[in-house]
Amino acid sequence: MPSTASQRMLQQQQQRSDDPSISTSPTLNFISVAQRDAILRTQSLKIQRKTRKDHGRNVQLFIAWIQKSYPSQASSLLIPIQQQQKESIDYPHPQHATHDVDYTSPSITTLMLAYMSYCKHKRNGLGQRTGKYASHTLIRKKHDSLKHCAAFAKKKLPNDYWPQIQAFLSGYKKEHATKKQEGLTAEHEADPIPFPLYRKICNWSIAEGNIFVWCWTILQWNCVGRASSIDPLGFHNFSLGASDSIKVLYDKSKADNKGEKVTPKNLYANPLDPKICPFLSLGVYCCLYNNELGNRESLFLRQGRAGSASSKYCLELRKVLLRHQGEVSKYLRKGHDTNHGIRKGGPTHALTCITAPPSLVSVAQRGEWSMGAVFDIYWNYGDAGDQYLGRVLSGLDPSKESFSVLPPHFLDTEQSEVDEALTICFGEILRKHPKSKGPLLLCLASIVYHFDFLNNIRAESSGHELNKIIFFSVRCDLITKLKPLVTINESPEMRPTGIPPHVDQLKKISKILASIEILSTKFDKIGNYQIFVLVFLFAILYILNRRGNRKKCRRSNRKGPTERWKRN
Repeated sequence: MPSTASQRMLQQQQQRSDDPSISTSPTLNFISVAQRDAILRTQSLKIQRKTRKDHGRNVQLFIAWIQKSYPSQASSLLIPIQQQQKESIDYPHPQHATHDVDYTSPSITTLMLAYMSYCKHKRNGLGQRTGKYASHTLIRKKHDSLKHCAAFAKKKLPNDYWPQIQAFLSGYKKEHATKKQEGLTAEHEADPIPFPLYRKICNWSIAEGNIFVWCWTILQWNCVGRASSIDPLGFHNFSLGASDSIKVLYDKSKADNKGEKVTPKNLYANPLDPKICPFLSLGVYCCLYNNELGNRESLFLRQGRAGSASSKYCLELRKVLLRHQGEVSKYLRKGHDTNHGIRKGGPTHALTCITAPPSLVSVAQRGEWSMGAVFDIYWNYGDAGDQYLGRVLSGLDPSKESFSVLPPHFLDTEQSEVDEALTICFGEILRKHPKSKGPLLLCLASIVYHFDFLNNIRAESSGHELNKIIFFSVRCDLITKLKPLVTINESPEMRPTGIPPHVDQLKKISKILASIEILSTKFDKIGNYQIFVLVFLFAILYILNRRGNRKKCRRSNRKGPTERWKRN
């Protein structure tokens, strides 16, 4: 009986590798070639193409190590790859590869153990040990790649392979923990980016005119998403929330490639701090790239392979951080300042900024994290919890009554000036994506509300990106007409959501304090002598009232119980 989760997982993997129904394709000879290819293409999507190619590259590295370290074993262990295999849709190896491994060979177990032992030592470009140890995950992936490629080749690994690999991985996990205590592990995990540094990154980005980094950073922080989740976002992923929010819904995520468990994420404006306002950054980005966005579906991804936008963002963010390395070093360790810190920083801020934070369930749902098999079934997404979390992530302070502030919005969206501004700012986008009008209206209202803030930034440099927006430089008269139409006050169509009970109490307490302040001011005007007279009169009235009540009680007690009952 396996005693740990990892042992059970390895046992299940062995059972799957022994199951002929998994490694054997159905007979498709009696259908057309086109239909057969369509079936195989759909089946190949079970594993992402990038993951499959990574497995193939890892196995080829294993083969190269065997040829270099044990050439005598290479002749019997390696077999040539057939051209028919290369033509398969789910072929994992690089096209230039010539050999694969004989996965049924008895020596495959010993060689894989030796290769994993070799890989656990970090090496420099000359192949020399650096004294650091690789992570347990990196070593486990060597085994994962061999297992996957064996399934593609429809071969069964030796029976002794699984228990020995299991023992090695279990032992190395403990060895790695010991080396970590000694400072001998190569750690590359990202440090959580704290909220003050997040604000500074947004400030640096917009000041330098890098609207792309500004918008992406705010979206990733508020969505608590991976860069790979922000990369493919399109206009169809954005919709209006219940009242004062914009909802973002992924098509799929890294943990849910089928898109069955993705949940919406409520984004909120922050009119009190425009540097980190999601509505403002998204509106400025769409306004700046209106013509380009009108010709494609995705928000960031241009013509090219998936992941290109996230790669560009990581590079651009790295440049911003390097230009302010001195300030960044106050918050993050050197070498641990990556974009993944944004995904860590958002939930860290949400759960620690107040003693009554959003629920852990809401944070896990937004981050697409599993809470365990049982909790994933019984603890599901809820709008109220996610809305509270969305307000906290937007930078609003949950310890102040201003937490319930509404986004800038138009009092009357039917005005001709509003339609004209929409056409100028987002005309090409709306032509291709007419359903995006609701979210873009909120973004436009934020642009109008924060026009002075944006105008001051673009005035600092003639080459600033904001100067390319026609709405700012040519139609300032339209801005003047739109400003009276924008408000952050409540209206029948716009009411705050995601407000916790303690914020409502704060608002009531503030009203009471305001009333007391007014009374105090009036008493100050009356004077001390008049106050003494008023207090004296109140005291006399109180005493007379008490005496009257006592007399009534005495009269009632003198009467018998029958009379009192009749009177009552």
